[in-house]
Amino acid sequence: MAQIGQVRIFSPHRGIYALERWAETLIGRIIAPVIREFEPSLEWYWFTRYVLPRDRSGGDCDIAAIPEDYGDPRQHLYQSIRFRYAISDEARNDFEGRCRALINEEGCTISGFLDYPIVSDLGNDEHLEEPRTIDRQERRAQLVVANYYSVARLILDALSGPEPDGSFRLPYRQDLDLERRTPFHKIHHIFCNATGIPLYFTTDFHVLDPETNEQAAREFTWRLNF
Repeated sequence: MAQIGQVRIFSPHRGIYALERWAETLIGRIIAPVIREFEPSLEWYWFTRYVLPRDRSGGDCDIAAIPEDYGDPRQHLYQSIRFRYAISDEARNDFEGRCRALINEEGCTISGFLDYPIVSDLGNDEHLEEPRTIDRQERRAQLVVANYYSVARLILDALSGPEPDGSFRLPYRQDLDLERRTPFHKIHHIFCNATGIPLYFTTDFHVLDPETNEQAAREFTWRLNF
């Protein structure tokens, strides 16, 4: 039977972790090696990245245990990756011990490893429409985690590195309009196309108010379909 756990990994805002691709580097130097080593014992895994103020970086960790100097000294934002996984009973201690060793080697930090409440997270109101019965919550949680697991595997398959400076990156090509594009744009397109989910784009403009002859802020929202 698999044990379902999670850990929130904070990277310092210095060295290779001060680069724009800090998350890819953390994935390449910590998460990818431990997954390769324990792949036969893992049922699934997924990870997400965050850049948030300290007071919004808790919830699934003890933020008081994270040194304040890990934040960006200019903007006071903290970089972290949530790593969730289902690991066999007999391998969990070794898996988490290896994770901790890699985290320490990289100068990253955690407050500790926690159990992950998969049904209350992936079967919650954000992931499931009515009726929200326990059977549907459990089934939806398993379907969602299978999707997130697939995304994580695609990321690891596309990840390249290390670069000469030790960092990792995901591939992109430079289009004529200088827009950064990756193979994941097509996957994003297919998901939005298949589900009919639009993208809403909101921006503020300063326009001249004809009544006061002064500049006034106006908000405009566009719905973009894929």
